[in-house]
Amino acid sequence: MPEAQASNPLVRVLQAITHGGPRSTSDLARELGVSKETLRRMLTTLASRGYIRRNVSTCESRCNQCSLRRTCFTSDTSFWLLSEKGREAIAKERE
Repeated sequence: MPEAQASNPLVRVLQAITHGGPRSTSDLARELGVSKETLRRMLTTLASRGYIRRNVSTCESRCNQCSLRRTCFTSDTSFWLLSEKGREAIAKERE
């Protein structure tokens, strides 16, 4: 059974990060129905409150030689991960 979608937009972002797998900011914004700029503000808010953290790719200098460069989720060199606080917030939302 699919999870119910949260009414809080920030919780929706946390849920998308948790369940959607790695994807670009553009794809995530489209999925959530918000602009990229709105999503960036939401991500910044969540990060400043300790719910998520940015994971910066260490392979950028090697991307040009990589055969997966066209499909790699790190092509924008970073992605977001939930912190322990973020995982707790998702668990609380499920209750």
